[in-house]
Amino acid sequence: VLAHCSRITTSGLRPPPTRVRRLTKLACMPPKRAATSPAASGKRSKAAVPAAEPAEPAEEALDPETVRAFLPVALSSVLTEQIEETGPFSSEGAMLAMLEARVTLAVALFKLSSECSQRVLSHSSRDFGEGQASAVERAYDHALPALRAWVLRLGRALAARSPLPLASTGLPPRFHRLCEVYDLSADERTLLGGLLLLRTSHAFAHVKLGSHVSYGGGGGLYASSSKPAVTLCSILGCPLSSLATLQRPERRHVKQGVVLQGQQLLAEVPALQPEAVLLLLGLPLSESQLFNIEKADAMKVLVEEPGFERPAAAA
Repeated sequence: VLAHCSRITTSGLRPPPTRVRRLTKLACMPPKRAATSPAASGKRSKAAVPAAEPAEPAEEALDPETVRAFLPVALSSVLTEQIEETGPFSSEGAMLAMLEARVTLAVALFKLSSECSQRVLSHSSRDFGEGQASAVERAYDHALPALRAWVLRLGRALAARSPLPLASTGLPPRFHRLCEVYDLSADERTLLGGLLLLRTSHAFAHVKLGSHVSYGGGGGLYASSSKPAVTLCSILGCPLSSLATLQRPERRHVKQGVVLQGQQLLAEVPALQPEAVLLLLGLPLSESQLFNIEKADAMKVLVEEPGFERPAAAA
């Protein structure tokens, strides 16, 4: 990934100077001491200042060209055409494409950040040549801020547009409605999207996964890691407690088999029911598959859509 970053050129951006000594110095500096309270220091306290809002990303960080190379060609339109829209998604597929683009960039952010940290903190990083130093500098100055800005921007766009009704059905996308049916929190919705893409896309291709991914609970998704749940939560920016809450036995989506819990929280990640995967992707379900979710609340997502008819076997 670092080698890839060294070849990235962005229009209007000045090539960064080599500042490896500064990076090494910053990595080795001890943390600053916490400021003492006014009462403890004996100084007169001033009026409380509210916490500042997160600064808007720099305009250059939101240039699509800075992150386009991290996405497959099929998702590149998300950065230009879809991101400028503020109304409803044009289709179920458009919503899923933006979700996949966000998770793909989140994986790239996790992977690149890990590689840069390892390079800077390792012993060899203090003596590596100018070529490698340039790659790390470019990643810290441009690639990482751009990835972080786009992950946030796509997340905000998904949160704002997902509740809006599609023109084809007059209803929000299935993913949003399924989350509403099962009262999932914001973090749980993010995790559900990650679990869906883990089994239906190449968004996690740069994370070391096992060669076989099944629909059953667990299954060794991360061949080289003993803590796949921690890795997944780190990529998606969710606390581990949210993943634990998502697969509690008393939750309706777990009782009804939509989310298949893993046996060990850290060593396994939950899976999704095959019927739920097909439902979220907008793919047709057979009569036997419809019968499997007939008693589940997930069936409400299909029933409320215009033109849907229950098969005789499920009626």
